[in-house]
Amino acid sequence: MLVVHREPGANVMDESRVNGIEGELAALRVAAALVAEGASPRVVLQTAALHVADAVEADFLEILRFARGGRTAAFAVWAAQDAEIIDLDHRLLDDDQLAREVLRTQKPVRQDFALGPATLDAERRGNKFGITSSVGVPILLGGEVWGATVVHSVGDVSLPADTEMRLCGFDELVGSVLTNSRTQAEMEQLIAEQAALLRVAELVARESPADDLFHAVAEQLGCVTHVSGTQLLRFDDDEMATSVGSWGRVESGIAVGEPFSTQGNILTGRIRATGLPARVEDYSSAVGQLDALKRGFGIRSAVGAPIRTAGRLWGVLVVGSVATEPLPDETEDRMVKFADLVGVALSNFEARTSLQILADEQAALRRVATVVAREEWDVILPTIVRELGLLHRVAGSVIIRYENDELATILAAWGDPQLDQFIGQTLPFEGDNPGDYVWRTHRPARQHGFEGGAGLFAELAVQMGLTESLAGPVFVENRLWGAIVVVTTASGRLPPETEARLGQFAELIATAIGNMKSRLELTESRARIVQTADQTRRKFERDLHDGIQQRLVSISRDLRGVERELPADTESRSRVSKIADDLLAALDGLRELSRGLHPAILSVGGLIPAARSLARRSTIPVTLNLPQPSRHPDNVEVAAYYVMSEALANTAKYAQATTTEITITTTGDSLTVTVTDDGIGGADPTKGSGLIGLEDRVQTLGGTLTVHSLPPSGTTITAHLPFRPGEAPAGGGSGTR
Repeated sequence: MLVVHREPGANVMDESRVNGIEGELAALRVAAALVAEGASPRVVLQTAALHVADAVEADFLEILRFARGGRTAAFAVWAAQDAEIIDLDHRLLDDDQLAREVLRTQKPVRQDFALGPATLDAERRGNKFGITSSVGVPILLGGEVWGATVVHSVGDVSLPADTEMRLCGFDELVGSVLTNSRTQAEMEQLIAEQAALLRVAELVARESPADDLFHAVAEQLGCVTHVSGTQLLRFDDDEMATSVGSWGRVESGIAVGEPFSTQGNILTGRIRATGLPARVEDYSSAVGQLDALKRGFGIRSAVGAPIRTAGRLWGVLVVGSVATEPLPDETEDRMVKFADLVGVALSNFEARTSLQILADEQAALRRVATVVAREEWDVILPTIVRELGLLHRVAGSVIIRYENDELATILAAWGDPQLDQFIGQTLPFEGDNPGDYVWRTHRPARQHGFEGGAGLFAELAVQMGLTESLAGPVFVENRLWGAIVVVTTASGRLPPETEARLGQFAELIATAIGNMKSRLELTESRARIVQTADQTRRKFERDLHDGIQQRLVSISRDLRGVERELPADTESRSRVSKIADDLLAALDGLRELSRGLHPAILSVGGLIPAARSLARRSTIPVTLNLPQPSRHPDNVEVAAYYVMSEALANTAKYAQATTTEITITTTGDSLTVTVTDDGIGGADPTKGSGLIGLEDRVQTLGGTLTVHSLPPSGTTITAHLPFRPGEAPAGGGSGTR
């Protein structure tokens, strides 16, 4: 039967009461000494319990703490030498009627088994341990019931009638010890938290790598919360998460960088769904991947707190304990504070990382822009994929161009596995891969895992050991041109912001490709203009030679015939002779004009004979350094001829030179012409000389024209003219003239 305590009506001072007071005083003295020495609350109360139990003439004393989940835990116990320990493990309040009633009434409660029918609980304990009576008194802490002090008597003698009153005095001691201990523990905990966060902040300030920061967060959190293990998880897309740091017993459970599903996981799934702290105190029925690992490592309870950065749910901090006792009630509050500060540290770290990534992006794009500006077309795309791969720290990167709705051409590739083996190949892209998704949606796409995927790209990904691929569209002139693809062989996932960064990079790359396309189109247009002009000149030269020149030659012969028929020394003959001479001079001028339009010797004999012809007609002596006669593509020979012709003309008009030198060198894929004089220098291509037209002609061939003309060191003009090996030479063969 349960009896709620009421103050006794009698005030009897007998020997038992004196002994009780002495016991209480002894308990107070011992407690005070131990507190002064800095002993833990458990040690203080365990020792004081001996004196209190003796004072109340109890055979057994236990200090219980009411825990979460309707359980009690023994905080300190004492038993007489011949008494059996009742229970040191956790037990449910439903199994302890006395403790349950103390918690409900928040008053002392007595249970005398001899006074009435025994309850199931009383019968169980009485039969098993021979308990005669029990008294429980609540321990109040901060106005709330923290636990209870419970004493039991064994045998025929019940506990004294004033046991409740004596225990109330002892409970005041318990409350005082616990309050002081809590204050001291809170101070120590605050110091430990600040020290831990300071160590994390130092890593952030030193711009330490992310892996070092995450490991330090996990370790410091574990030390602060005194748990068996900690994990720091980053939430990814598609209900996935990645372990980025761990410490303690769970460290070997999921390797750092390894992704796993949060579906079915009690703790992480709940936090991801609600964004609020959560705890789990029983993993026996857990089915999630992470929960099963925790159960396998003996984790009995765990608490998680969300980490937020920039207003978004970034991840979660998780602590786990193997102890039978649940984690303290204040664990959530402590972890929330720590998680908030860690979130700030991560935000700062991400800001620094973003700035570094931005700087790296700008540096990479500057390098690409430099290559584009130099018009080094052969290395632009290889440079792009290399810079892209290094920027995103991935295993490889690829640029593909869509040919139609089925095929794509690999234009450039970089990294391992050997992606460059596919350069130039046109392959079907339909199937399970991000490239197909980009084609269909015009949006970025990523895929993690290719096992069982359909299509050639998925099959190749499995063969090369790729674990994840991410593709971003490239638009040129508002049309889907192709895609930039990055791949990784690591077990972890690419960061969530990779799509955005790849998209920004793709936009700038698209601009570079658009510029390249525009430049190529401009070059092709200029080449067509030059080619049309050359064809027009060539036709005009033929028309002059076959038409007007032949007609004038015939007229000249007729005039000479008339001259011979006229009497000598007559005015008529003199006039006819003069007309014939003027006509011959005009014919010579017309021939010279015809050579300037398109010299026939160049078409017939090639560049070497044409260079000799220019040297013979020059008014300034010319030294020739010529290779063996051979033919080159017609547009190359024409450009080289005009370079020599214009340079000699400028030398004669402006240079005040005494000598000129022409050097022609050839390789398998280029021809170089150099014209040097010993004149006064000072030639400026920007002042309207014919060199501007020469530069346009040379650039249409992808060549370069340089002019060095510092006074008074003379002038050197160099034209470098590339051509494709095997390109049809002018005249259809080698010239020998």
